[in-house]
Amino acid sequence: MALKADIVSGTNRSFKFSFQNMTDIRAYDTEYGVYVKPNQADSWTVVDPSSSVDINTGSMTVSKSSDSPSGNVPSGGTGVTLAKFTADAVGEDVKVTAMTVEDAGDGSDLDNVKVYLDGVQKGSTQDFSGASASYSFGNTFIIDDAEDSVIKIVGDIKSGGSDIGAGTSIKAKISSWTAKGRTSLASVSPGTVSGYSLDVSSGGLSVSKSSAQPNWDSTTPTGVVGASDVKVSSFAISAGSGEGCDISSIKMSDNGAFSDLQNLKLYKGTKESGTKLGNTQSTVASGTSYTFYPSPYVSLDASEQFTLNVYADILSSATTAGPSQRNVKVKSLSATGKTTNNSLSSSDTPVTGQQLYIASEGNLAISQDSGTPNSDILLTGSSDNVFSSIEFDASTSSEDMKVTSLVIGSTLNSAPTSTITNLTIGGDVPSNSVGALSSDGTYTFDISSNPWVIEAGAKETLDISADINTWQNATSVSGVNLSLATTTYKGAVSGNSTTVAPQKSGNNMEIRKTEVEFALNSDGTLDNTTPKENARVMYFDVTNKSVDYDATLGTATFSVSVALGDADATASEPIAAGVYDNSDDTLVNATSAVYGAADNGLSNSTTTTFALSDETIPAGATKTYYIKTDTGDSSTASNGTSWVYEFTSATDVAWSDGIKSGISSSLINSFPVSQTINF
Repeated sequence: MALKADIVSGTNRSFKFSFQNMTDIRAYDTEYGVYVKPNQADSWTVVDPSSSVDINTGSMTVSKSSDSPSGNVPSGGTGVTLAKFTADAVGEDVKVTAMTVEDAGDGSDLDNVKVYLDGVQKGSTQDFSGASASYSFGNTFIIDDAEDSVIKIVGDIKSGGSDIGAGTSIKAKISSWTAKGRTSLASVSPGTVSGYSLDVSSGGLSVSKSSAQPNWDSTTPTGVVGASDVKVSSFAISAGSGEGCDISSIKMSDNGAFSDLQNLKLYKGTKESGTKLGNTQSTVASGTSYTFYPSPYVSLDASEQFTLNVYADILSSATTAGPSQRNVKVKSLSATGKTTNNSLSSSDTPVTGQQLYIASEGNLAISQDSGTPNSDILLTGSSDNVFSSIEFDASTSSEDMKVTSLVIGSTLNSAPTSTITNLTIGGDVPSNSVGALSSDGTYTFDISSNPWVIEAGAKETLDISADINTWQNATSVSGVNLSLATTTYKGAVSGNSTTVAPQKSGNNMEIRKTEVEFALNSDGTLDNTTPKENARVMYFDVTNKSVDYDATLGTATFSVSVALGDADATASEPIAAGVYDNSDDTLVNATSAVYGAADNGLSNSTTTTFALSDETIPAGATKTYYIKTDTGDSSTASNGTSWVYEFTSATDVAWSDGIKSGISSSLINSFPVSQTINF
């Protein structure tokens, strides 16, 4: 039998449990159903352990808190938290009557160092001497064993009233304790404990030219004459690592740039999503400084950075291109440190922004877009067929570009212009359609009343699409395409108009009344277990992709490759082959071919052409066929025979669409269609 209990108090005491009387124990024999004497006798002797249990005196552990400060502290900072510790008393409350705090870093004599317990100052404020100070607390510093307590060390980053210099290291350390348990009165010694090492840093401001914005040049100009709200400079502004700050003023100057500008504005971030700083300076003169006052102040945490963007209107009289050096400058910044409350400023040396380059007009590059469709077969009566996609690139333009006219040309390869209907321009350009091409195979879309605007820095796409007329007004022909023949555009600000003839053509298309597609059919039962005559060796489907008109098959060239392995075959023997309609097993066309054959695994191949001219594939339908041939000379030995039956390429088949016969197109994309049989 074991007796267990929680010890809730009684530090530094001893105890033991005992059975003093026979009646303290009641025993019952469950087998005989009677009560029995606990010691099997009529007399009783006290039952107790040979020794007592001692309750230990209290203890205390102190460790660095997870949120103890680390990193940088500002030179001259006041009331700076230097370290935080977590104290845990065990067994009893612990009273701390004294401690010694020191700087275990570079050993600075810190000013106004205070000790806090759970947010309340304990003891008096001390200036370090010899890099340490002793604190007495009387009866006020109690660590409760019921919950953890937080000890915080706070001080000024000063020594003898002067700021401690940047680069100094400070580490607050509790190096000695005087403490005892409140119940046991036994001495408690938690040991030494240190905070993180803190680096003293300057709380100053720094300004630099933003690396995200390169100098402007002839390829990527700042803007064009007469442009409004143009970015003319960009800077990175950073608070010092020691403390945050509130920026109260920003002074701007120039290097010849102000003579070309007006309505100067400052933004924290971009003008689209950022915050305007101060008022607009409507007129600016070269060589003059202008101060902007943010309201509210620009507030930065220690080491925080923001981008200062400068915007202005470019005068219509501005000098284009050179001189090569025209810049906007940040002359100075004024701010107040958040921790030290000291006045801060940037370097007295102005920081020069990006070089300006003012253009007379924007630019637009036109090229074939990678999304242009590949060559394909387009059926008569089909709609919304995209012939070409063309990219309009204003990514390096200094102004928005307005496209006012698009001339679409065509290559019809002797087909009538009526073949193309509902010619449409679309994509990013506002959609616009016309029913038919002009007699010369072109059409001019005049969109000057509602021009297509391509923003500076952007790329957009023009899609040229059209419907294919019904077969009565079209023809069956290859080599048809639509192109962008001529483009007219102008700058949104400069107004300068340009006409170019890039002649960007799409890929050639074929116009057909019908289109057939061949595919292997895996559902048929092949004779592929035992070599035999009249073996079914391949099933294939033919689909008419037109849902309106029937297609008639022409010829189909069929390839056979054979590796005879150990078969016994004559040097040359005819093998017949035939194509059958799977729906009724009727022979469509038969042919014979001569396969040269020899022993020892010699491979041979040949081709044969089936005439399928009487086979009609109804509109939108699929018909299944199979091929029979002789596999009787195959070997079933380990080095047996392998047959490959194949329609190799799209040009191996031909069909009629009712307008043109003998159509053979490489654009049918379902080839090769192949079946392998091994014996």
